[in-house]
Amino acid sequence: MIWAPAVKLFPLKAKVGQFRITEGPDAGQQREYKLEADGPSRWKLILTGVRIVYLQQNADGSIGIRGEDEYEDNVAVRYDPPLIALPAILVLGKTYQSQGKMVVTVLDTGAPREKGTCKLAITLLRREKVNIDGQIIETFHVQGKRDIRLQWASVQVDAVTDYALDRGPVRDQLKQVTRILGFPSRKSEGLIMLN
Repeated sequence: MIWAPAVKLFPLKAKVGQFRITEGPDAGQQREYKLEADGPSRWKLILTGVRIVYLQQNADGSIGIRGEDEYEDNVAVRYDPPLIALPAILVLGKTYQSQGKMVVTVLDTGAPREKGTCKLAITLLRREKVNIDGQIIETFHVQGKRDIRLQWASVQVDAVTDYALDRGPVRDQLKQVTRILGFPSRKSEGLIMLN
């Protein structure tokens, strides 16, 4: 049986490094990221110019997402309760689900924008070797699917993240479909953590 603990897949400890954008309008750009403490058992993953992800280490060993600030969309999202980004132990092929209410505000003003719900399903798909700038890294290939329901829109997000033991995420690919009044718009994003 293949399994992995969240604390080994995404060690929450202070770190600074570089990431490269691989998809979207800023593809090819290299930027800094920081993982820093944000209070007791709380952390911020700052992807410069892209987003801030607010994380927490739960008592059971799982890692939760408290919220996200998205620069491109100029929104701040907060989840209540926090969504489970990584359960305490991931087992190959098992899907873990969490859900919560979400509040969306305008990032630069704090003005209310939307309220709704978010369901998140996490599945460890396989172990996989990935090539990161010529370096072959053994990873755990984890899929996250979000189903977001807002007053005027629905959003489907399909993300696949490769985690290296004791290092954290090394590659992230995201596909998002937003439907506003039934009309779809699509967005793709890819990131590679270089160190």
